[in-house]
Amino acid sequence: MYLKPSIWILYGALFAIAIPWYWRPFFPTAAARVVAGLPLWVLTAIAGSLAISVLTAFLLSSPWEDEEDV
Repeated sequence: MYLKPSIWILYGALFAIAIPWYWRPFFPTAAARVVAGLPLWVLTAIAGSLAISVLTAFLLSSPWEDEEDV
């Protein structure tokens, strides 16, 4: 069960978006911004987590290329 390199790159990008530890040093004004009563980094983390979940569900919704019917 191996994934193509593009899938791993996509997962890496989504995890980088979903983990907001770098927001305060690199984006101090965005880290303090409040949208709908929540800090912007919280909404971004939720959206990134949702995107990771949707990608995983999409990948698991069809059989793998090397999977055989038993």
